[in-house]
Amino acid sequence: MITLFIGGVKSGKSRLAEAYILAHSAQKPVYLATAECIDEEMAERINDHQQRRRERFLMSISIENFPPVSVEKFPQG
Repeated sequence: MITLFIGGVKSGKSRLAEAYILAHSAQKPVYLATAECIDEEMAERINDHQQRRRERFLMSISIENFPPVSVEKFPQG
């Protein structure tokens, strides 16, 4: 299952997406983060998000740090 949440900055997308996937997944999900770290404030927000997801997700991947990958490579569920 692939679900996309879109919205403005600080609109609650991350928390909504995290709650949704945790409620609909039998396994620890993979979290693909799309935010770009453009300044110190954003770095703090990204760190806060990563800390919040640490125990609940199989992995958290930032697209900034990895080349494009096919979603078929991730576990289904």
